[in-house]
Amino acid sequence: MIDRWRKRYDKFISWYIQNPPEKGIYTEQHHIVPKSLGGSNDSSNLVELPARAHFLAHFMLWRMYKGTPEQHPMVKAFTCMSVGHSNKRKLSPAGSKLYASAAKDKSLAMSILQSGEGNSQYGTVWIYDTRGFTNPKYRNTYRIKTEDKLPEHCAEGRIFPYSRWESAGVGLEYWNCENCGDMFTRKNKKIKTRRTKKCQKCIHAPRLNRVTRHRQEFIDAYKELGSMNQACIAIGIAYGSKGDMAKHGRKVLEEEGLL
Repeated sequence: MIDRWRKRYDKFISWYIQNPPEKGIYTEQHHIVPKSLGGSNDSSNLVELPARAHFLAHFMLWRMYKGTPEQHPMVKAFTCMSVGHSNKRKLSPAGSKLYASAAKDKSLAMSILQSGEGNSQYGTVWIYDTRGFTNPKYRNTYRIKTEDKLPEHCAEGRIFPYSRWESAGVGLEYWNCENCGDMFTRKNKKIKTRRTKKCQKCIHAPRLNRVTRHRQEFIDAYKELGSMNQACIAIGIAYGSKGDMAKHGRKVLEEEGLL
């Protein structure tokens, strides 16, 4: 029985290694040799399977080890893949189709629920102590608020697990953000553009419009000239509908009680 299911399983996995799923199809990573049996996280032990195929792979592993000491972790992994709460497990192709549908919907739902403020990491950034590359004492990775100043000797990013510290610094260089001055890392051979000279916090920060950036100069010019158009021209901003300078200028003046 074990040999029969092992042949089926090996043939099944080999087919998906040679014929990977097309892009855009929902897939899941499967450990060819289960972790409970000593399998590793190396790419050679991983294969991308559609949700239905992943369900069937765990079904075959369960049948392969049925009646052996390894049966318990196999049946536990498989029942976690099952849909429904009844005692009757969905072992039929119809059941695997239900799982494929449910897994796809769950992926979409989690994507929506984990976006914006629903994400536990919203408004924070991962940082690590760069001294950890040479001294294990400083191998720390933690989160700070996006608006907080980057601590000394720290750079943006996350190094996990702990074993990655030995190779994490290879091929990286340190750079001070031209906008805020914080230090961050980037790849050595990456083409230097305006974007690569800024940290992720500054790249994704919302940009203020030009009237708001030069708020006080605009207000002073308006008080002197009495015209939003002339005030914008005086401080070197093109006035007009392009860029909504009129809308932003009116908002600034209303906040100051000048309109």
